[in-house]
Amino acid sequence: MPDAVKLRGHHLLCMLTYVGKGYTQTFIDQFDMLMGRMNAGEQVVLVEGPDDICASMHGENGPICASGEHCIKQKAAERDQVAFAAVARALKIPMNAETTLRLKAEECAHLRRLFASGDIREACTGCEWHETCTDIADRGFKDVKLMPPIY
Repeated sequence: MPDAVKLRGHHLLCMLTYVGKGYTQTFIDQFDMLMGRMNAGEQVVLVEGPDDICASMHGENGPICASGEHCIKQKAAERDQVAFAAVARALKIPMNAETTLRLKAEECAHLRRLFASGDIREACTGCEWHETCTDIADRGFKDVKLMPPIY
């Protein structure tokens, strides 16, 4: 497949509230670049396991997502499946690894409304970013990087 942003399931939810905060500066730079590509209309392909966002996560022994160091601790694979199901219901399309999509502003707005109401946040339970994302949603998704709402 030509250029496409590779995303795992739970990152479909993370991208809705991403405002430029993250684990490391490298992580933030990578996420910023990917949001720019998506804002420019680049296609997304869903994947199982580490994706283009995870690529920036490095520990002493190399990429920590590839080693499972971060993902196993976070139960990311379980979050991915729950997120795939929630977003598929919301967009009324079948969704799994290998699904391709090109998100539009209206779809992001719809997903954000459901996120703010809690209707698609099952995958967020127990996530260390839960409170931060809730605050961003409560402020009307101000300063989000992906297709920001127009005020």
